Amino acid sequence: MGTIIFVNAADVSLFHVALRELGKADDWFRIAQINGMDDPDLSWIENVVPIKIPSN
Repeated sequence: MGTIIFVNAADVSLFHVALRELGKADDWFRIAQINGMDDPDLSWIENVVPIKIPSN
């Protein structure tokens, strides 16, 4: 399943989130895929947004 975390523009990108949550920045695409995203950039976020983090 995975867990849900909350991100905002301060998280910068899915690269940063993947490194923090999964241990590898290269796994950003796994987070993007499970959330229907295709761009790792998070600067578009104006508020806090929940995203799913896949299980290792």
